[in-house]
Amino acid sequence: NLNLSDMETCYKLFRTDIIQSIELKENRFGFEPEVTAKIARVPNVRIYEVGISYYGRTYEEGKKIGWKDGFRAIYSILKYNVFDKTTFKSEKKNNNTISSKTSKKWMFLFFLIVFGYFSYLSIFNNSKVQGTWMSEFKSDKAGYYSYLPATFISSFSRVGLPKNIWEQTDGGIGFKNDKVITKYTYGVALLILPFFLILHVFLLIFGYDASGFSQPYHILVNITGAFYLALGVITLFKFLIYYLKKSTAFFTVLILIFSTNLYYYTAMDSLLSHVYSFAMFSVFLYYFKTYLENGNKTKTLIISFFAFALLVLIRPTSIFIGIIIPLLDINSFKLLKERILHFVNYKRLLLLFGSIFIVFIPQMIYWKFVFGNFIQYSYGDEGFTYLANPKIIETWFAPLNGLFVYNPVYLLIVFALIYSLFKLKTNRYIGILSFIWVAYFSASWWMFYFGGSFGMRNYVEYNAIFALPFGFFIQNVFENKNKYLKIFTTFFIIYSAYFSINLGNNFGRCFVGQLWDWEMYQNNL
Repeated sequence: NLNLSDMETCYKLFRTDIIQSIELKENRFGFEPEVTAKIARVPNVRIYEVGISYYGRTYEEGKKIGWKDGFRAIYSILKYNVFDKTTFKSEKKNNNTISSKTSKKWMFLFFLIVFGYFSYLSIFNNSKVQGTWMSEFKSDKAGYYSYLPATFISSFSRVGLPKNIWEQTDGGIGFKNDKVITKYTYGVALLILPFFLILHVFLLIFGYDASGFSQPYHILVNITGAFYLALGVITLFKFLIYYLKKSTAFFTVLILIFSTNLYYYTAMDSLLSHVYSFAMFSVFLYYFKTYLENGNKTKTLIISFFAFALLVLIRPTSIFIGIIIPLLDINSFKLLKERILHFVNYKRLLLLFGSIFIVFIPQMIYWKFVFGNFIQYSYGDEGFTYLANPKIIETWFAPLNGLFVYNPVYLLIVFALIYSLFKLKTNRYIGILSFIWVAYFSASWWMFYFGGSFGMRNYVEYNAIFALPFGFFIQNVFENKNKYLKIFTTFFIIYSAYFSINLGNNFGRCFVGQLWDWEMYQNNL
């Protein structure tokens, strides 16, 4: 239903978000009928013609169109109006950004493999430490989990919980005026909640121990950690294939799982917050990118906003990502201005702050109930003591949980972040700025060595951010003709995975030496 006088003539102007979302294939004058056909199919978009003055050129003056282009135009009219009605990039068959039924089956299988394997690992590893200070419901882990038994079993009262719960959890669950008190936010508990309710109701119906701390609940948190790893892996993979080959994206994800301490914090300490934060980072990245790519669908924006609210709830320092990620795919001030104007919109701002409010309101109610204030810094005297003197060298190289000392693959990741600064056309700064941010705030914390850690655990969730520049580097290495570079990179990655997995499997869950105690570290090796 278009009446056009001449689609071949002069300039065409488009809304940026629309033309960037359309899959274009033609290189010469077939572009004209192709783009006209595809724009005509976009809902709620109308094409306008305006008058022009036209002065034709001769071939000597540079005229390019020829008789072959006439046939190509007829071919394109038939192809894009009758045979190939693909319009948007997300509809392209066999494209990295869309899943056919076969691809979805492979994704589901990949999810099940990751979920099943790490469920087994976590249950097996934690069964060996039951009843010790290393078991699940101890210290920080008990604090994250405490919201669930407090809500559904004891109504946040001491009554209903085991009498010696303070001793059982090594101080992870305490009381103030007989009210359950924890310094940790409820984000991890919220993500565990659906699984907890299913198990809890099942145990109540069949008369098993439904105290919230019996053996089935231990197994539950092992499984939920594996579930969120699998969720994070799948969404991160789907994010990466917007930019990388599927094979590169797949191996990038595998390297990050097995060569960094993401492995340890799923296979051993799965109730700490890091694998949950990693999942929310990945979900946020994927759905925000999908929102930008696929016609700005509100559904994907809402999911990304909720993921962002959750990752800030779990670890408030992650708010930095809310500043960095909106710069995704920005490579000019013009695009930056357009992005800012797009989001400085009352509907989108309402969605953002509404998502944050919905997620945070239960936490604020809890703080009011326990502390008397809707906003409360619950960590007491703990804080960022070293802001003016961050312990960067110690957090990177000290045998007491140093980043590179326990996970040497981060050396390669940092190199990839620097490499991307010079080689990536877009998104070159997101990775390196995130690394600088996490390095600074980790090194500024009062306990900068994070006792009871395996390496610097604060970096685990940021693997989702590092994945793109790291994957870009890996892809370039294996497209390079230099076989020695390929061999060295392959060897280093395999060695890093072997090192990380074996040291993690034999780690005593806590480095008991001093900050620069190389002898104790050598014993661990």
